[in-house]
Amino acid sequence: MQHQRNVLLYIIGHEATAETYDYLYNLLPAIRHLAYRIVIVNQTPTFPPELHSIATQHNDIEIISLDLPENATWLLRIRTMMAYLHELQPTIVHLLANTVASDRDCQIAMWLANVSCRVMSIATTIPNTLANTSSFFAKFINQRIIQTIHTIIVPTTTVKQDIQSNYQLPSTRIEVIPIGIDTAYYALHQIHRRTRADYQLPAQGSIIAAIGSFIPNKGHPFLINAMRSVWQQYPDTHLVLVGSGSELSNLHALARKSNHPDHIHFLSPLEDERYLLALVDLYIHPSIQEGMSFHLLNAMALERPVIASAIPNIQEVIEANASGLLVRPNDADALASAIIRAFNDHELRITMGMNARTRVSQRFQATQWHKLTIDCYHQPSKPAYRV
Repeated sequence: MQHQRNVLLYIIGHEATAETYDYLYNLLPAIRHLAYRIVIVNQTPTFPPELHSIATQHNDIEIISLDLPENATWLLRIRTMMAYLHELQPTIVHLLANTVASDRDCQIAMWLANVSCRVMSIATTIPNTLANTSSFFAKFINQRIIQTIHTIIVPTTTVKQDIQSNYQLPSTRIEVIPIGIDTAYYALHQIHRRTRADYQLPAQGSIIAAIGSFIPNKGHPFLINAMRSVWQQYPDTHLVLVGSGSELSNLHALARKSNHPDHIHFLSPLEDERYLLALVDLYIHPSIQEGMSFHLLNAMALERPVIASAIPNIQEVIEANASGLLVRPNDADALASAIIRAFNDHELRITMGMNARTRVSQRFQATQWHKLTIDCYHQPSKPAYRV
């Protein structure tokens, strides 16, 4: 038998943002002294400059670009990932910016490849692993899958409780490590202001913004519908939606049918969203289902008053009526009422913005995220052997 180094495998999903790569870029120098073979699998359509920087500075880190077409079958995705996992047999699998579907693919592939490891940063619960199957059968399959994992690291207590309540896992440890951002980078007084003209936005009127992929469950339709009531009291308000995705054409169609289609603006994903966030009056996070969101944390760190859906995970970020307002998910009337309430109360907006930054600074710092992650890497594990 030949002894080999334990493998630390990063899988970067399609939801990767600048914060995802910043986290990895800043984490790698701190773990170089650990006896891991480090492999990065990039699933995004492009090879971002941040990965070029990592490849240049760390020539012993293996980087694999794995961009399967969007119409790739479920079986092809599983088999491709399983091949990598079977070959690498990683000690730690660190999922970064994965979706529900890609989390599911990785979990099934790990099970089929017979990989026992620590899995870090699963962003969502696992109750719907197999689509179009009975809940009993899906739960049975899920149980078998995650029994192969000896430690699961999740970003919120909600995810931990969901896993514990759905599955009996006597040999699986579940730990919570919240994601975080560099609040110094998102300090309002340190940002060189840009103007609305830089984003081709009108000079007059309030601005509401939401940043995120245009995909189902992100709640953009009910945000657009909420604007009908907002415009009745604040007709000069403009809605800015930043992102891309499969729902873009549907959202454009919904915007055209609204009372003020010229007051709804679509922007492509931004290289640095701080400058836009510094210009907005309200930040909205309308998701119907969500793990954790860097965009929400960024807005809060920039002292933007935020309104979000009262859904699991997000409720652990925002303290209702203190660091933000929470509304019933998928309820346009409730969202409109919250927006109008915030616009009617200047002192409330200022207080929520200040509390929001305090909340992120105390609970969601990148330095703490890095430290807890590295501590997990230091946990003893069995050495990897190959016959």
